[in-house]
Amino acid sequence: MYVLLMVLLMGLVIKKLVDFGGFFGMPKAARMLAAMILGIVAAYLFDLDLFAALGLHIRSGMGFVATGLAFGATAGVWHDVLSWLESHNRKVVDEAIQLETAHPKAA
Repeated sequence: MYVLLMVLLMGLVIKKLVDFGGFFGMPKAARMLAAMILGIVAAYLFDLDLFAALGLHIRSGMGFVATGLAFGATAGVWHDVLSWLESHNRKVVDEAIQLETAHPKAA
């Protein structure tokens, strides 16, 4: 249970760190690559092997790499979930209609 919570929260932290890079115009593929790299770095710095905590023994040195990839993939899932929630909120509040009518289209 704590292992899943750790993956979810580290994924959210990595997602927010990668979002800072989004201000510089990073494409989606570069953001995902940055999330994977940050995940591996975080797992290495924390000396964290979540698969060993679950009782799955991976080759030495590869446990933190697999954990980091899980962190990065979870960051990608967080990005999609939070984007969907934001668009759903806009739909419910009718902000989408306000945004479309605020900027007239060129003929």
